[in-house]
Amino acid sequence: MEVEPQQTSHPVAESHSQSTENGFDDNRLREVIASGSLGFDDWTSLISHIEDVSPDIERLCLVYDSFLTKFPLCHVYWRKYTDHKMRLCGTDKVVEVFERGVLAVTYSVGLWVNYCQFASSVFEDPDDVRRLFKRAISFVGKDYSCHSLWDLHIEFEFSQQHWSSLAHIFIQTLRFPTKRLHHYYERYSVSHASLVQMNSMNLRT
Repeated sequence: MEVEPQQTSHPVAESHSQSTENGFDDNRLREVIASGSLGFDDWTSLISHIEDVSPDIERLCLVYDSFLTKFPLCHVYWRKYTDHKMRLCGTDKVVEVFERGVLAVTYSVGLWVNYCQFASSVFEDPDDVRRLFKRAISFVGKDYSCHSLWDLHIEFEFSQQHWSSLAHIFIQTLRFPTKRLHHYYERYSVSHASLVQMNSMNLRT
């Protein structure tokens, strides 16, 4: 007598089968998350499904908060989470997620760049943006691949026409062997020459 092998149900697949017209059944979704049975691939599949089928903020927060509690070093998902918060919530909520993210993945250049980009576009006080750049640079400013952060900082000060801060930034970039060190040296030389010329013209007038 042959015994047919029992088929075990995949937790995410089982949840899919119990979805409603609007996406996952909330109770079932909470049960699957609370069970602790999801592996990394299961989580990413679940997140993708929620994003595709029922991307309301409560469900997104539920899956992202639960996932990032278990896998806090996944900086890509912190960035994805902030994207949803930007789209569906106010500035304060976005900042909360960014702060949680940089606390969990302090040395992620990409996450700091995203945070500073967001701050540059929405913070009203330029000094608040500068303080954030200073925090970011204190953690990842020596990273060989942190040129994207330095570039963003330079771009911000150019937009503010804050020349003394810009000169200070260029001097800082030359202290560390980053990927674009030669580029920063050339830009600093050009900027320094321009500032000297401007000061000379001001003295004459």
